[in-house]
Amino acid sequence: MTDRGHLVVLSDLHMAAGTHDVFAADRELEALLDDLTCAPEGPPDLLLLGDIVDFTLVEVEGRRLDTSVAGAIERLRRVVR
Repeated sequence: MTDRGHLVVLSDLHMAAGTHDVFAADRELEALLDDLTCAPEGPPDLLLLGDIVDFTLVEVEGRRLDTSVAGAIERLRRVVR
């Protein structure tokens, strides 16, 4: 419990995008988050632990490794889409 109510912890989702994406529960995650935000007691606090997004599995311009800020932003955009 937190000061505001319940706490939900998500970890190790390894979300990616493209042919190397191993996360297959996009719709289920969306439904879970929708359910949580509509809870009668109000939305819980959400704690995201490590390995939520796996940038090493997301290709940008044919490359999977890019340590630049621009590369990270583009990878995150692809995962969100």
